[in-house]
Amino acid sequence: TDPVIEQRVLTIRRWLKDHSVLGEYGAAAIRRELESRGLQFCPSIRTIGRILERRGVLDARKRRRRPAPPRGWYLRDVAAEKVELD
Repeated sequence: TDPVIEQRVLTIRRWLKDHSVLGEYGAAAIRRELESRGLQFCPSIRTIGRILERRGVLDARKRRRRPAPPRGWYLRDVAAEKVELD
């Protein structure tokens, strides 16, 4: 990725971190901001994420994946007519 684009991504991230009304400053928010500013070449969301990771500016927070419930966990309640399926 072009260093100029990388620097622009980092600049927009800092700006969004300070000015975003909703507090969004991740890759998707950066892409939306780049598009709204009329940048002709907009990197993909994944590319922006890689830029942020490579530059070490990501927060240490990762999304916690929880295990899926057991298969058919709701069937007992359906059989007992406690719930309905549409």
